[in-house]
Amino acid sequence: MCRQSCAILLCLFYGTAVAGSASNIAIENSHGWAENLGWLSFHSPDGATGVRVLPTILSGSVWAENAGWIHLGDGAPASGHAYGNLDGTDFGVNVDPVTGNLSGLAWGENIGWINFGDPTIPGGGSLCRVDFSARRLRGWAWAENAGWINLDHPVAFVAFDWPLCHEPYADADGDGDVDQVDFGIVQRCLSPGHVGIGAGCECFNRPEPPDYPRGDNDIDADDLDAFELCATGPAVPPDAACDD
Repeated sequence: MCRQSCAILLCLFYGTAVAGSASNIAIENSHGWAENLGWLSFHSPDGATGVRVLPTILSGSVWAENAGWIHLGDGAPASGHAYGNLDGTDFGVNVDPVTGNLSGLAWGENIGWINFGDPTIPGGGSLCRVDFSARRLRGWAWAENAGWINLDHPVAFVAFDWPLCHEPYADADGDGDVDQVDFGIVQRCLSPGHVGIGAGCECFNRPEPPDYPRGDNDIDADDLDAFELCATGPAVPPDAACDD
């Protein structure tokens, strides 16, 4: 596989790739607790409208039985990496790509704005954050009209799934080489408009140090360049260190 052929295919298919928005919240650990709202469900029954954890943002909606929908962001921030939170057209919850700390605003249709970055946490708690090593949310969020939302309960907490990648990750079909079949899989994951990561495509969102150690919020030409470092051709084993 050569760089030129990949570049041509990238131009042909970039606009038609599908990003997907299915929730990656673990069904068995999908609830938070709000002192004045009761249980909050971060995973919808069909998985389509639930929350999605991405390297730089959260997206989707939470269902509160006593308050209706709480929207964490549309998954398409204007900057591509973080919601601006300057007005109602580009709001949402951001993830610090290095620390995992959350910031920004969510919107509850019946309770107004919810602050995910307020440092005045009760009882010595911590800022809201994504704990990437434990694959769960932690901390507290503050809703002015509904009080504290607890994401840090030791039993009832919100966890998320992250796919297991092949070694090396670019062997997308796991057949021991990196060829045009694997590129076809990557091509379907390319982010339209340079925004979003499709469900099942997380492995192709490569680290971009120092700013994005877990990748950014799209799969684009930078990720394609990383993929090409592992390309070998049919029946030719790749170097296991090509994705280091």
